[in-house]
Amino acid sequence: MSALSSSNPAPLSRMAHVLIMTLTFLCLSPPIQAALQAILTACWFALGAGDTIHWTTGIAPRFIWQMLVLAGAMAGLAGLTAGIWETLFGRINAYVMFAISLVIPSLLVIPEIAFLPPFWAVIGSGNAQAMWIYLGPLAIVLLSFVASTMACWKVIEMRRGRKLAPGSSSPR
Repeated sequence: MSALSSSNPAPLSRMAHVLIMTLTFLCLSPPIQAALQAILTACWFALGAGDTIHWTTGIAPRFIWQMLVLAGAMAGLAGLTAGIWETLFGRINAYVMFAISLVIPSLLVIPEIAFLPPFWAVIGSGNAQAMWIYLGPLAIVLLSFVASTMACWKVIEMRRGRKLAPGSSSPR
């Protein structure tokens, strides 16, 4: 039985909870994700892979709005999923939030990259170096989204006053 259903709040209260979770993720996750992508892209360039950078992680002005829209869509979907989960099953733990943060990008980003025509030409060519054109930026997007989603979840948990005991992985 969920924590919210045990006290039997009104349906409007449950919808407000889902809305608050979604808005929290929408407001916090895209800026965190954009900052992490900029840092990771700079590291990517510093490692010498800058000539293989793909459009998904570009920090050029022409890519900013597309990346923010994609980050907002993923954050909104993650917040909505987390809010519905908490409404139905009670508080979300770190493992479930981590799973949500891995599934959401796979629904939005991976199909978008996989169906680009050059992707199949790169796979068919057998050129392992050319695969980094897709795998490097994909790793940057996934890592930044997982980190921003987990940060948003932690902000929500800290707001509730739930803290971890020092040296343990279970809450007090």
